[in-house]
Amino acid sequence: MSGDVQPNNGKKATAPHLFVRWPLARTGGPASVVAVVALVGAFLFGPALACPLFLDDHLQVAMIAGRYPVPRSAWNLYDFISDADRAVLTDRGMLPWWSDPELRIRFFRPLSSLLLWADHHLLGERPLPLHLHSFLWWLAAVAAVYRLVGALFRDRLVVGVATIAFAVAPCHVLPLAWLANREALVALTLGFIALAESVHYAKTGHVRRLATAAVAFCAALLAGEYALGLLGYAAAPLLLAKGRRKLSILGLFALPTVATLVVRRLYGFGAHGSGFYTDPLDAPALFASHAPRRALLLSLEGWLGLDGETLPATGYLPVLFFLLFATALVVAPAAYRAVRALPGEERRSASALIAGAFLAMIPVLAVIPSPRLLGAAQLGISLVTALVAAHYWRGSAEGGNGGSALATTLLMFVAFVHAPVTSALDGLRLRARTTQFLAATPSLEAPVGRGDEVMILRGRDGAFFAPFALSQTPHARFQMLAQSNHVLVLRRGAQSLELVYPRGRPIVGSMNLFRDGSNPLHAGDTFAAPGIHITVLAEDPGRVRFDFDAPLDQARFWANETATEFAAVPLPAIGFGLPLH
Repeated sequence: MSGDVQPNNGKKATAPHLFVRWPLARTGGPASVVAVVALVGAFLFGPALACPLFLDDHLQVAMIAGRYPVPRSAWNLYDFISDADRAVLTDRGMLPWWSDPELRIRFFRPLSSLLLWADHHLLGERPLPLHLHSFLWWLAAVAAVYRLVGALFRDRLVVGVATIAFAVAPCHVLPLAWLANREALVALTLGFIALAESVHYAKTGHVRRLATAAVAFCAALLAGEYALGLLGYAAAPLLLAKGRRKLSILGLFALPTVATLVVRRLYGFGAHGSGFYTDPLDAPALFASHAPRRALLLSLEGWLGLDGETLPATGYLPVLFFLLFATALVVAPAAYRAVRALPGEERRSASALIAGAFLAMIPVLAVIPSPRLLGAAQLGISLVTALVAAHYWRGSAEGGNGGSALATTLLMFVAFVHAPVTSALDGLRLRARTTQFLAATPSLEAPVGRGDEVMILRGRDGAFFAPFALSQTPHARFQMLAQSNHVLVLRRGAQSLELVYPRGRPIVGSMNLFRDGSNPLHAGDTFAAPGIHITVLAEDPGRVRFDFDAPLDQARFWANETATEFAAVPLPAIGFGLPLH
């Protein structure tokens, strides 16, 4: 294999740019290729692999160790809040007072759960060996993409560029840093294997290929919902198959999917009452109302590498839409010309994979946008980059205008400059944030050891997970009274206080994890938490009164969660206030 590219018309063309030669250069065999990919991945994702346990990781460690308030089996570590144990979690203060009374967050991921359970029993709780296991799944996912694209396209330049673009994408950072999100890598790897095997079956008719694809796709669905994002790509093998093979491939993907959705429904898996997760089967109207904005943000993340978690709110949607529209005006014509130049069979496969990139975003619209959701869509996005670039370079090599220089420059910059830099920076950011949280939790050890009730006056994202990050079993009750960047504490009496939230900041927190944003709190709403009667006095700015059954200073540790600690807070005197930030 050399740096020369074999165009579709059979004429030999010399690659006009040094980058073209690298993906196609002699590497010394598969072992060398694996070593190079692993080194590149270790460099880019090293900060992510160095992250400590965080968020759901602490819950799952507690489940495995038997410290979670309710028991969980080895295959059910993604069952966080169910109807059967909501009351227990509320009584322990694990759920904040504003939680939806029917809140449910349960995911059907038995294979990923068993892998985590086995990890912790075989490797212990040290994060690095567990992250290295995740890294092996990333390697396997890259290899599966290479095999799938290679089964569909003869041009090794297209295969190489698409595979590398997929490998360095920011969508892998969080699944590598967050052990609980490893299920994305597991599901996608098995799903890509199923697609590759189904392509070979469509071409050869070998039943062994069909059986392997069926087993792999069933395993992908058992690993997690991310496998549903791959269904759009199933059009590629369907278009290649003839006769009965089409029916076999259709059954291969349709039957396990239907069975999984039925099991999920019958056993109450899914989400309800959370604004962070919007289950389309549970609340289709709410899902549809969130879908346009989430689709826009995910498209910006996928095609331009922007981060939906930090993009502005709805007031900037017209600007964001214009940015995406301008990108489409540049990229779409170039992609159309590149696909049209392919031979018939490859042209149909390319069209199917590009369409699959957009269809892959539909299932993940159920979650607040984040690059971690784009693993399935990234396959089609990376293919577009490869096709446009290869078409342009071929035309340049032949002395003509083979494609769009602007589209090629834009896509290559996003895929091979912006994406890897973003991957490294996101890993560093996650490592810093998770390390800060882990360093903050020891400040709770003393009050928990005394059996004090821990009252978080102003919590961040970590307040729900903090009890499980402690070195000792938290028998004391935790209560989070506010989740906001700023809050004003007003002392109203010996057993009462008020919290005032800033205007424009929801009382239930910006992520709406525990309560759907379409079901906001209203003035006059009342709630009961253990030992507390709660009344919402105003909505915006939020104002909530807390009346306690006992004096405020009785066996309670009052804290404010900052970036570095759960700092002890001396309550103000009656009639006075205290701002927290």
